[in-house]
Amino acid sequence: MADVLSLVAPGSDEYITEKYAFEIETLLNQWSQSLKASIRGLSSLSKSLHPLIAASPLTPTKEIPLRSGYGVDVVRRQFTAQPVSGRERFLRELEVWLGQLSRVETAEFEIYGIEVTAEAPLTVRLAIRYDIVAIRNDQRREERVGSWRTEWSRDETAGWLAQRWKPARRR
Repeated sequence: MADVLSLVAPGSDEYITEKYAFEIETLLNQWSQSLKASIRGLSSLSKSLHPLIAASPLTPTKEIPLRSGYGVDVVRRQFTAQPVSGRERFLRELEVWLGQLSRVETAEFEIYGIEVTAEAPLTVRLAIRYDIVAIRNDQRREERVGSWRTEWSRDETAGWLAQRWKPARRR
């Protein structure tokens, strides 16, 4: 049955949000490819950001060591809830967040939650899990895993644009 269902176009049944998720996931996949080509590959994401996006700063306010051993350090990062405004400011935040990395080997973005919050303009709230594996400037490997809470609106001329972007809070 799974083989047959994989042939059904997302959103062609009563689950229209699958179509929206598929369209936005396509944009995230383009960003993934850009990051793997160049650590500064933010131009593909930039096209999908609203000019007045409200986003949480990506510089952690606190790092909590969880465990360390055998060359593996695990930390939990906490971020401020106070948003910054504007596409250029958010892109600078992303550049700082990626700053210690010299090359991205894996950049995976998976939408695991979607909710329509408005019909006109069409607006959805997404939960996105990310997994980025990279080589740092000091040649060590680093993996970043977490989730973002985002809000996207579909503009008839520009397509899907992210209006809000923040790290998901752990419960």
